[in-house]
Amino acid sequence: MKTQIRLIGALSVALGLLAGCGERPPIDVQQIGYRGTGMEQNVNPRLREQLKAVNQVGGIQPAADASGPLAKDIYQNVQVLSDLSVGEFTRVMLSMTEWVAPEDQKNCTYCHNGENYADESKYQYKVARSMLQMTRDINTNWKSHVKETGVTCHTCHRGGPVPQNVWYADPGSGRENAFVGTRAGQN
Repeated sequence: MKTQIRLIGALSVALGLLAGCGERPPIDVQQIGYRGTGMEQNVNPRLREQLKAVNQVGGIQPAADASGPLAKDIYQNVQVLSDLSVGEFTRVMLSMTEWVAPEDQKNCTYCHNGENYADESKYQYKVARSMLQMTRDINTNWKSHVKETGVTCHTCHRGGPVPQNVWYADPGSGRENAFVGTRAGQN
């Protein structure tokens, strides 16, 4: 009798644990690397269409004329995109607005002061500049990884002001369980 109760209890626990997995079969496994390297991707066929819809790049602006005056000669305080023509500069700004600004604020004033576009007082303006520097760095110095495709604001933001997914772990303050320590996570 005790054995049967233990068996039923073990089965209940196992089923409870399996119920939390969320992925029920069948799962497709696609080989994405050389055979034998373990480079495989698990794909849930039920969620494939939903995933495709989320990963569509929206708001692509048509290519602009690269000739003409440079943005740094026409606009004030252009530091990162100073080598672009006015047409290309405008195309990049419109794309950034589409890819990053919240739905209810899809205009230039999400990052810029409407009275003075060169004003750096808004937090979003400062963050956008550093993000442009990061994007240019990735597309220039990481060609072996991003190839000719490169990265854009949409790569991470997917149409929202803050990316939904992050690809790093928060190290914490480093002082959670310590009497003495630093904010760098060291003891």
